[in-house]
Amino acid sequence: MVATRPLVVPVARRPAPLLQLTEHILAVLFRAGFDEATTLTSYRAFVAWILCCRLVDGRQVVDDPEEPDPALRLGLHRLPAAAYPRLRALVPRMSEYDGEQEMTAGLDSLLGRMPRAPLDAFYGRSAP
Repeated sequence: MVATRPLVVPVARRPAPLLQLTEHILAVLFRAGFDEATTLTSYRAFVAWILCCRLVDGRQVVDDPEEPDPALRLGLHRLPAAAYPRLRALVPRMSEYDGEQEMTAGLDSLLGRMPRAPLDAFYGRSAP
């Protein structure tokens, strides 16, 4: 939906389920003790990763599902080898794509680079 019809409306006019999801994610980040700037940056990075993963990698279309050769199955045989040598070289790896594993690995990497939350606030303890 976002890709076919970008949200070109003010935030207050976005669909209620989207606003509620955004509010929930922001609340979790605030409860974890992040400040406003870190909360917003973390939210945007998380949402951008999920959307891009679903739009770019999660929509790999198979040209011929019955074809055993990965290049033919993915339709990459139609690309001139001289113009796309790297893309054609990656055909075996592209044919082994596991969307869920790729998304999880990317999220793990993204979350590993985010600042650590002051978890005392999350668990209801006061800082020393």
